Amino acid sequence: VESVEIGNEQDLFSENGFRSPSYSPDDYARELDMYREALAPLLPSEKFVQGGTFCCKSQFEDAQAAIAQNRTSWLK
Repeated sequence: VESVEIGNEQDLFSENGFRSPSYSPDDYARELDMYREALAPLLPSEKFVQGGTFCCKSQFEDAQAAIAQNRTSWLK
């Protein structure tokens, strides 16, 4: 296992009932950090958390660089 992916196409979660309609990039960033903290003791230092990809919502696509920027040491 090279990395653990935290969600995929999270921008669609509110459309399929997995998240509230107000689910935002900030919500995703908080979840990403929460999962990283929980997984850190289980992952060797050379392993990473992989950020999920965004599909279709510009607010998520526009936020992707900012989400990754503050997490470059562990986000793949």
